[in-house]
This record gives sequence, structure tokens and C-alpha cells, in this order.
Amino acid sequence: MEPPPVDAEHMDLVGVTHVTDAITFWAQDADDEEVAEAIGQQLAAICDSAPAVQGRLSAQRVYAARYSEDQCWYRCRVQQEMDNTLCVLYIDYGNSEEVQRRLLVEIPDALQMPPLAKKYQLWGLTQTQQDKEFLQSLVGGQRVRVCRRGVCVDGTLLVRALRGRLDVGEELLKMDVAARSTTPPWQQGAPHHSPSPSPQISPPSSQHSPSSAHISFPSPLTPPSPLTNPSGLSPPSSLSNPSPLTNPSPLTNPSGLSPSSFLTPPSALRPPSARISPPSPNTSPPSPNTSPPSPNTSPPSPNTSPPSPFLPLPLDQAPSLLLPLLARANQGDADATHLPKLRPPLTEQAPPILREKRRLLRAKPLKREVERELLEGQLREELERLKQEVLNESDDERLLQLTVQDLETQLQKTKLLLQTEHVQAEVQTEHVQTEHVRTTEVQTEVQTEHVQTSVKDQLSSLVTKVQTEHVQTEHVQTEVQTEHVQTSVKDQLSSLVTKVQMVRRLRGSRSEAEVLAEAAAVVVGNRICAPVTMATLEGLWAELERAQEKLRAVCQSEDVEDLVAERDRMREEISVAVETFLQEASELPISARMSTLQEVLACVRAGGAVAGVDQERALEELCEWRSRRQQQTNAVRQETDHALSHLCTHLTQLLCVSEEVLGCVSVDTILLMAEGAEGALDQELQTSHTTQEQSEVSSTHQTLLQLIQAEQSLLTHLSDKHAFYTRVRQECVRWRAGPPSLAELQATKKQIRSLHTHLRWTHMEVNILEQAEEQDLSEILRKKEEIAETRKALFQLINSEQRLYEKLAALTEACFPELPLLHPDAGIRTYMRSGGVCMMSMEREMLDTEPVRELSVRRPLFCTEFLGQRVILKGYCVDADEEEKVLERVKCFHQTQKSCSHLLPLLGLFFGKNDPLVYVMVPYLHNSSLRTMQKRSPLNTSEVVMVMRGVALGLQALHSGSITHSALHPGNVFVTNRQNGIVGDYDITKKPEQRAADGVMRAGNLSLLSPELQQGGDTTAASDMYAYGCLLLWLNHPNFDGAIDPDSQTPDTSALNLEPNLGMLLLKLLIGCGRLSADETLDEPYLLTNQNPSVE
Repeated sequence: MEPPPVDAEHMDLVGVTHVTDAITFWAQDADDEEVAEAIGQQLAAICDSAPAVQGRLSAQRVYAARYSEDQCWYRCRVQQEMDNTLCVLYIDYGNSEEVQRRLLVEIPDALQMPPLAKKYQLWGLTQTQQDKEFLQSLVGGQRVRVCRRGVCVDGTLLVRALRGRLDVGEELLKMDVAARSTTPPWQQGAPHHSPSPSPQISPPSSQHSPSSAHISFPSPLTPPSPLTNPSGLSPPSSLSNPSPLTNPSPLTNPSGLSPSSFLTPPSALRPPSARISPPSPNTSPPSPNTSPPSPNTSPPSPNTSPPSPFLPLPLDQAPSLLLPLLARANQGDADATHLPKLRPPLTEQAPPILREKRRLLRAKPLKREVERELLEGQLREELERLKQEVLNESDDERLLQLTVQDLETQLQKTKLLLQTEHVQAEVQTEHVQTEHVRTTEVQTEVQTEHVQTSVKDQLSSLVTKVQTEHVQTEHVQTEVQTEHVQTSVKDQLSSLVTKVQMVRRLRGSRSEAEVLAEAAAVVVGNRICAPVTMATLEGLWAELERAQEKLRAVCQSEDVEDLVAERDRMREEISVAVETFLQEASELPISARMSTLQEVLACVRAGGAVAGVDQERALEELCEWRSRRQQQTNAVRQETDHALSHLCTHLTQLLCVSEEVLGCVSVDTILLMAEGAEGALDQELQTSHTTQEQSEVSSTHQTLLQLIQAEQSLLTHLSDKHAFYTRVRQECVRWRAGPPSLAELQATKKQIRSLHTHLRWTHMEVNILEQAEEQDLSEILRKKEEIAETRKALFQLINSEQRLYEKLAALTEACFPELPLLHPDAGIRTYMRSGGVCMMSMEREMLDTEPVRELSVRRPLFCTEFLGQRVILKGYCVDADEEEKVLERVKCFHQTQKSCSHLLPLLGLFFGKNDPLVYVMVPYLHNSSLRTMQKRSPLNTSEVVMVMRGVALGLQALHSGSITHSALHPGNVFVTNRQNGIVGDYDITKKPEQRAADGVMRAGNLSLLSPELQQGGDTTAASDMYAYGCLLLWLNHPNFDGAIDPDSQTPDTSALNLEPNLGMLLLKLLIGCGRLSADETLDEPYLLTNQNPSVE
């Protein structure tokens, strides 16, 4: 089913804030970003000082909760109440979490607006996996364009989503994360698709079931997370999904429910993962003057929302960004109960099962009406119960008032009784006092004189004591003033000492500008320049190389003499120039200069850099600035030293005077002098860090770096050239001696021919002795021993000849390219074209061979011994026209093999003298082929891993040298020690396409030819990796029946019980295109397990 076309005019741009599952996500409209930011700022300003909610919670009201990760406030609705823990959902973003009840606060009515986030589901898809990671990585934190197709019963919008030109649904289908839905839209709970976008439907507020007393709140929305990119969305979250909650139904009473109507706990809650715009952390909360509600306040009525602890925010005082959203909220209240038609009408021609469904659907409104009546009845009962509670509370209050009145009456009576008793007690007291006064008048007169005398004495003592205390008070005040003055002076001098220490450290250290100035003096003053002869010498050397190339390109010996003479003349000039250059370079202090530059570079790299500055001008400006700066610094330092010296002199004089004179000294003078010294210190500290200094340092830093690096590069080049031309000076001695003589090579060839003749003659004698009527066995045995000794000596001479050819090839390549032309019969050029493999004097008759019948399938193979090693001799028929191509293939394989131990080495190659054959000599690995090994003693799992890792290393070396093997089969892969895999050689006379067409490319029931080769395509490194994968499958499942997938034309391994890592590797190798390379294969987990370090 192809997706319908997208109407560009009906596309909405949304920002994804949360991914729920493989096909569902939450998003905000792109136009609501500023609204979300404004809401966050309002919440940050009012929620910190707001008290926690009290009483029952309303499912319809929007609260604010503090999110646990970033401790910011966000709008939410309560989903469930569990003791002191609340399950809340963040309606503007899409996640939910559990918070403490004390972290939930009321918000003003101005913020009671519809949610900013909506739930979207990809239209026409069903999820096949419970994994949301792919959709998270595809749209998480991104802006996408959505085209609405319909609305589900729970308010979820069915959309088609596009990220740029990428269809999100199609990508999910490609990754098998989702599948196209085969269920009609009306059976999925969604209306029919229409070309125009469906109207935006806000999610209903609540849902109530007559069979349960629980309330289902809207499904979780994702709380915010800051945006870090211009697209407006943050990276995806990897947190677990919350348990899905039932969306509300328009049948629920919006005024609230009884206390027993709360949710059952959800199975899981998801913390917030992304937000569109976080609230500003710098917004200051309002003054916490709002008093919390009284604890005696009765709980709110179930039909009313809980009182807000805030003053209502008028509409004209709401933020400008919230006005459109408030208008939308007013409009949304009118349409809150509107839902689109969810199912198409059924005709009488519909199937019986659909007609039955229609009958059931018609019966549903009646059921909902019954549910609504039951709910209303419950609400009425709850209302009556609450009214009765209010009446009971009123009766209790009246009874309490009556009790208070009775207590007040009793209190008044008690007061009157106490007053009466008090009056009676006063009368009795007055009578007793009258009698007592008469009795004591006489005593009073007697004691008056004594009392007066005592009072006079006490008064005089008190006056003396007051005067003493007054003197002590004045003394304490004097001490306090003195201590205050001393503290002021002490603080002033302490601050002065601190700044003096700072100035001392500043004067003792060097600024960055001074360091750069000294470095510039070192870099510029002692710069080393390249010797003049170096440029001349390089030009002469380039001309010599061109002359050598001309000699290498010459094919006729007649043109060699003139070119050799020109080349020798240039060599003489180079010899003179080399001596001059080496003498000049030896006098330069290159090593010392390199060490100095390295130290300077370490100092310079600590600063910043500004590119694009003129080097000479920057250094001049630095020198001028340093001169001006030195003068300014000296003047400031002189002023500082003068102020400190004057202060020190004054303080020294004070220490020498007596206490009487010290008391007359003014403290203000000391403080004034200390302030002057401190000002001078501040000026010196301030002038030590100026903007101009930073500018000069910044402009000079890059210049010095460039100069140092350039000189270091020059010194390295001079050092390399000095070492190179030192070797050239040694070569000059060889140049003057001329081309080497081939006398040693010719003598060796002569000895080889002599021994070869003697070997043939001895063979003839042995044949005659064996054919005689009376055989002399002792003589025959002696002759055979002589043949063995002769053959051994002959092979030693052939080995010596190879070493001589190796030296001549090196001289030809380096110094004397004319050697092959001067001695065309020596075979130097043939030896060089073969890469050092060709044996010029070797012949088939010199070897004592025996046929290897079990291996002679395509061509005769012989086993023999060469230099004490058992070898296999392979013969290939070669035309004269193909000889150059054969030598080129042998050279490439041999050069690659020298760098990799997992390729079968080529020990030698020689051409037959009496037949048009070329013979290749390789080591004889008896019963070590992979086919023989599996027949005799199959490899176990760990051995297969180590062997196939070695094969992969061999293929890696071949493919790095642009060589395609095209002959990888069980008979051409060898195993040593049951753990080292070795890739064998191939037919050097055939092209890769011809080698791949060979009939031996099979392993059991598997064909090792890749699908492209079976269709006539070219051989590539990928075809070698396909054969490698087939070998790996054959080793692990040798009885595989060879079933082929008809679509991909590759082996069908679905019925095999493969180890997970092996299965993943085979899926990447046995495919039509996009196979792994050898490098990538070596990094697969299967080959990294049980690997032997020796395999590397």
C-alpha cells in the first residue's frame, strides 16, 4: 500500500518532545515555543513562594509541580494520589513522574490553559517491535512536518510525518520496526482519511467507568528539556516508557469527584526527557507574603475546584504571549465535548458481523446514559453527605457558643465575690494598722535621729563610689578609642603589606610579553639559514635523476654511451657540490639550535594566537611597545619606592621616641602616608596588566610560532639532507669505479654448467650400470651418492647466483641502470621483472622429482627437495607473448607475500629449456589443505575461528595490493598447527576471470562463485569475500544442503542453528551487494573471540 500524496498546504510544523513507542510520539506546535518559555518564566516567578495544595485535588485543574531533574516548575495535572505521593503528568511536554504532595502548588487562573503538547501516531502503521529507539533517533528532539489523517477515540492524532524529505513511516517500514496496518481505519478507532487536515481536538478532561471508582487522567506528556540547536529540539532520551493510561471521556462530570474516586497506581512513570524552552533560572520569585490557608479551613466541596492561594491574574495583566493561548482556552471550553464521527455508516449489504457490530454500537449510547445516571446519583449522595456534615458542624458551633456564655456568667459572679471579700479585708487591716501606729509612734521618734545619722554616712559613701565609677568609665573610653585607632592603623598596614608582597612577586616574575620579547630576540637574532650550495645541489641531483630515467628508458645498447658520459659528468659536479655542502653544514650548530628552538617553543605555546599578522611588523611593534612599557614601569616603580621609603622612615622614627612624645603624634598623618603608599602600589599593579599588553602578545604569538616552526622545518631538512648527502659521498666512490664487473656471476654460471654436465654424465653412468646384465650394486650406490652430492653443490651454486643477481639488481636500480643493456645475456632484466623470484640457471633435469598423484588434478605436480626443504613443483604452459604478464603477476604476489605470513610463499620460478613451460616452486604442506583436514580430522569451533582469521589476513594483504585471488577453495587454503590459516597461490598464467571459471570452486554442496560472477560479472575483492563466507559456512555446517534464496541467489541459512556472532557475519558476507571488506571482517566479534596472538 503506497502512502497517499502529501498536501503541502495542510502540513503542520511541530517539535517532537517525547517518543512513547515505535510509532507514537508527543510534540508541540513550532509556534508555541515562545508561549512555553513565557509560561516557564511565570511559573518560576510565583511557584517558589507558593504554599503546597491543601485538601482534595481536582482532576480538571492544572497545577504546577517541581520536576526532579532540573528542579524547575512546570504545569501538570494529577493522575493519581497515593498517600503523600502524587502521580502527575506534565501537560506541555509529555512525560509523567511521581512527586511529593508538598511539591505541588496552585497556579493562577491566567495559566489554566489547554496543554501545549499533543499525542501523534503514524497513520496506517502498527508496531512490530516494542523498541522505540529507532523512532527516538529519527525524530527525537527534531522538528518534523505532519499531515493529519484523523483522530483516535483517545484523542491521538493520526498523522503522516516528514523530516525534511524523509518519510518517517517509510523508514520504520524499511527497518521492520513497524508494518502497514491491514485493519480498516474504523476498526482501529480512527475516522476515514480525508485530504484536508482534521480539526485539532483537545484531549478530553476525564473518564469514569460505572464499574470502578477510579478516575483516569490524560496520558502523560513530556516535561521540558533545554534546546541546544537552532532547530529547537533537544537530543532524544533513552528513558523507559511510562505505562499507558486511559484517556478521558467527555461523559465525566467536569466539576470533580468524591475522595474515593482516585486512580490505581500506574506500573511505571517516565521522567522528563526534553523540553522546548526551559524557564529562566534567573527570574526572582515574588515576596513570600502570601499566607498559607488556615488548617481549620474545611476541605473544598467535591463540586468545586480547590481555592487558589494566589490572587487571580486579570486578562489585561497576562503576558502578551499568553493572550492567544487564553483566547484559545475560552474557545476550547465550548468545543471540549466535540468528537468527530469515528465509524462509517453500515449499509444493509454489509456482512452480518458488521451489522451485529452496528447494533452493538447503537446500544452503547444507552449504556453510557445509564452510566451517567449512576454517576449523577453517586454525586448527589456525596453532596447530601457533605451538606449534612456542614449542618452538624453548625450545631456544634452553636453549642460551643452557649457554653462560652455560661462560663462568662460564672466568671462575673466570681469577680463580684472576690471584690466583696477584698473590701472586708481592707477594713480589718485599717483597724489593726491604727492600733499599731499608736504603739510605734514613740519608737519612731527614738529611731529618727539614728536613721538620719546612718543616711548621711550612706550618702557620702555613695557619692565617693559614683565619682570612682565615673573616673573608671572615662579610662575605659580612652582605652577603647586607643584600641580603635590601633586597629585602624593595623588594618591599613596589613593591607599595605599584602600589596607590597604582590608587587614583589610581580617584579620577580616576567610577563608574557617579556617572555615573547626575549623569545623573539632568540629566534630572530640567531637564525640559521640554508647554505647556498644546497639549492644548487638539489638542482644538480634533479638533473641526475632525469639522466638516470633516460638510461632506464633506453632499449638499444647503441644509445647508451652518450647518455652514460653525460650522466658521469653530472656525477662529478655533484661530488664537488656534495663536499662543499657537507663542509658548510658541518659548521652549523644544528643540534644546539634545535634544542634552543624547542625550549622557546614550549614557552611560546602557553599563550593565545591570532592568525594573519605580518611577521616583521608584529616584531617591530613588540620591540617598540617593550621600550615604552619599560620607561612607564620604571617611573611607576620609582614613585612606589619613594612612597614606601618615606612611610618606613616615619615609622622608624616613631619607634625610637618615648611614650610621652608618641602620644602627641597624630595618627591621621600615619594613615595618610599609608594611603599614599597603597595608591602607588595599586597604580603599579594596575599598569602591569593592560589591554595593550594583551594586544601585543596576541599579535606576536602567531608570528613567533610560524618563525620557530619554519626554522625547525629548515633545520630538520638540513639534517636529513646532511645524512643523505653523506651517503651520496660514499656512493661517489662507487661511481668513480664505474659499473660493476660480472666476472663473479659468469664464473658461478660456468661452475653451474660444469656441475650440470657432470650430473647428466653421472645419471647416464647409473643408467648403464642398471641396464647391464651383471649389475654392480656397490658401484651403483656410490654413483647415486655422488649424484646427491653433486645436486647439493649445484643447488648451493644456484643459491649463490641468486644472491649475485640480487646485488646486481640493487646496483641497477640505484646507480647503473645501463647494466642490463651492457650485458643483455646475463638476464638481469628478467630477474628484476620477476621481483627476484626467477632462477636463471635452474633446469627441470637438475631436480630429483616424483609425481604427486593425489594433487595432480588440473596439471602434473612434482615433489622434490631443494636446499633441504620439501617443495612442490608446478608446471604451467606459457606462450612467449604471455611471459611478461606472468612475470608481472609473480612479482606482485611475491612482493605482497613478503609482508604477510598468511600467504603461501613462492620459493622460485624458472623456464624450461626444452619445453614451453614455466615452473613455480612452493613449499610442500603434506595433508594440510582445508579439504584434507576436514576429511581426516575436522576443526573444532575455536580452531575454525583462528584458521579463518588467518585466511582473512591473507586476503587483506592481497586486496591492499590490488590483487584479486579468484581461486579461494578448500584445496587452496592450508592449515598449519591446526590454528594458522594460509592462502595458497593461484594459476599465474590466467586472468582472475579465468581462474574464477574453474570447476573446483565448490565446498561441499556450496558454490563459491558469487552471484555477480554467475551472471558473467567481473571479479573483485567482494567476490573473494563471498567465497570466504561460503568457506566459513561450510566449515561450521559441512552437511549444508546448499539451499539458495531465490531472491538474492545466496545460500539460505534460515534453517540452520547458527551462533549469533557467526550468523551476523554470514549475513554481511553472503549478500548480493555491500559485502564486508577484509579489513571490516577482521573487526567482527566472531573473529575477535578465541583468537591466537600468533595468528597476527
